[in-house]
Amino acid sequence: MEIGEGEGDYPPLRSWKEVNSMVWTETLKLWRVAGPLALQIMCHFGIESITTVFVGHIGNLELSAVSVSLFIIGTFTFGFLRRFDANGVYRLVLEYFSSPLKEERGLGMGSALETLCGQAYGAGQVHLLGVYLQRSWIILSMTSVILLPFYIFATPILKVCGVEDGVADLAGQFRA
Repeated sequence: MEIGEGEGDYPPLRSWKEVNSMVWTETLKLWRVAGPLALQIMCHFGIESITTVFVGHIGNLELSAVSVSLFIIGTFTFGFLRRFDANGVYRLVLEYFSSPLKEERGLGMGSALETLCGQAYGAGQVHLLGVYLQRSWIILSMTSVILLPFYIFATPILKVCGVEDGVADLAGQFRA
């Protein structure tokens, strides 16, 4: 068996050439999995950064408003969907919609799907992948509806948080 083929471990490495080959093979495997994620992160933050740069040429007030809107409201809601520790109602919803696998307790809303799909695939229950995907769409859609007031009422929320009125008004317009 050649290095990197089949299931299981590598054979014992006897030379630096074999070590280099194994490291290269594992690096390729890692980038095959992590590459799309890295690209998505770069695109997500790239769009926000480029938007901020272009708005900075318009004026200081507009730059402040867009920065507040992107990096406070957007980061809060995205972080809520991605990293919310599901200890309350969301934990119950995730457990209700999930399989008999109980290792998903306490996971964030977005990362719960990653864990469940990995478990289902590893257990040979590939038919559950679509079920988990559909259930996650329902849960995340419901959560998005719950978070919608943060976008609709961005101006009053920012004013209550102490942001200047002009900045809060423009940030609310940008988010609307």
